Amino acid sequence: MALTPMRGRLYQEHRPDLILRYDLENAVTADSPALTEKIIRLLDEAKGGMAGHGVSLTLGNLILEAGVMGYVRKAVNGSGGRGRFIPVVNRQGDPAWPDKYVKTDADAAAVNADIADPGKRKISLEGKRRELNAGGRRVYEVEMLLDPVAAGSPFFDRATIERLIAQCAQPSGEKAGLHLWQEYNPSHRYAIGADTGKGNGNDHSASVLIDFSTMLARESGSYANNLIPADSQRSSRNAGLFSSSPREE
Repeated sequence: MALTPMRGRLYQEHRPDLILRYDLENAVTADSPALTEKIIRLLDEAKGGMAGHGVSLTLGNLILEAGVMGYVRKAVNGSGGRGRFIPVVNRQGDPAWPDKYVKTDADAAAVNADIADPGKRKISLEGKRRELNAGGRRVYEVEMLLDPVAAGSPFFDRATIERLIAQCAQPSGEKAGLHLWQEYNPSHRYAIGADTGKGNGNDHSASVLIDFSTMLARESGSYANNLIPADSQRSSRNAGLFSSSPREE
């Protein structure tokens, strides 16, 4: 139902005054920026199709910061609405759903000892974490703690990076998406560091050009793109921008 337009929908002569949306984000939408954008456009379109007094309720897992639920959360907060963020464990470390979950395997064994019906037994969050993360990915943190950062396991502190970015000088030029702070000098010693992404709209393929002939060493250029695969022809052209010898096209 996430891809069903609401434009023009009526009940008798009335426009909808309550919209309930459930589970708009999953692994499929998280891996498809195009599908995510289509759902977001339909959400925006639905705002104009509601009655003037209408309200909406959207439930789902926050899998990506820039995904569908991330957009819904931002839109609700920006419009003065109320958003509830409920991971399976609260800030005090206690299960947010005590009728279903307990903290440890020992807790589960104790409370389930006299419960014959398997459907009524409580689930150990310790065991759930072990089960979901058994493949080496942090599924428990993403799906149950609603921590989209865990999906990428970032190495650097986000707040520090955002503060440093705010202090950056604007580049003086650009070549094929590579931002430049100084012109390339063939007589200088340079190093290029790179990190590749899938090119699916999430993680970025990125590179940085550092001039080691200056004192102190200086960043001369940087590139980031999350839509172009690292092995694409365009990415290869970018890598050859600073070649000091002719390249074959």
